[in-house]
Amino acid sequence: MRIELDRIATGFSGGYCYTHARGMAAPDGFSLITTQRLRLSGCDVFYGMEMLFSRDFGRTWSPITPSATLIRRKLPDGCEQAISDATPMYHRATGKILLTGHEVRYQDDVLQKPPRPRRTLWSVFDREKMDWLPYRALEMPDPDLYFSCGNGCGQCWELAAICWCRSISVPGRRRKTR
Repeated sequence: MRIELDRIATGFSGGYCYTHARGMAAPDGFSLITTQRLRLSGCDVFYGMEMLFSRDFGRTWSPITPSATLIRRKLPDGCEQAISDATPMYHRATGKILLTGHEVRYQDDVLQKPPRPRRTLWSVFDREKMDWLPYRALEMPDPDLYFSCGNGCGQCWELAAICWCRSISVPGRRRKTR
C-alpha cells in the first residue's frame, strides 16, 4: 500500500477554521469527508456539517459543500442544537453511509450553560440527493441516567449484522440546579 499526503481543501479565514475532518470510502470508490466550521473566538462554537466528495477513491475531491440538513436547529426553549464531532462510516450489511456524533447546544451563539443534555445524534447519507437525512437522537432507555451520553469522535465497525460504535461517553445523571 502506498500512502500520499495531499492538501484537499482549506477554509481558514482568520476567525473560523474547519475541524473534525473525518472520512470514509465505499467499495465502489465513492468517498466523503465531513467537517465543520469552528469559530476561533469562542469555546466549542461549531456550525453545520460540510462535506467533500470523491468518486475515484479520493484521487480528486469536490469543493467543501454545506449540508442542507445537518444544520443548527432552533429548539422550543430558544436554544440551538447541532450535531458535532461526527464520524461517517460505510455499513456493508446495508450499503448505507452512516454518521454518528454528539449533540451540542447553544444559547445566543455560545454553549448553553450546564446542565445541558449531550446525546448521540445520527444520520444516513442519501446518495441520490448527495446530502444527509435530518439527524435524529439515539433513544436511550433512561433519559436521566443517560443525560450526558454522546458519541463524539467515535469509531465504528461492523460485526456481522451489528454496527458497534465506540466512544459513547460515560453516562451521568442530570444534575439539579439551585
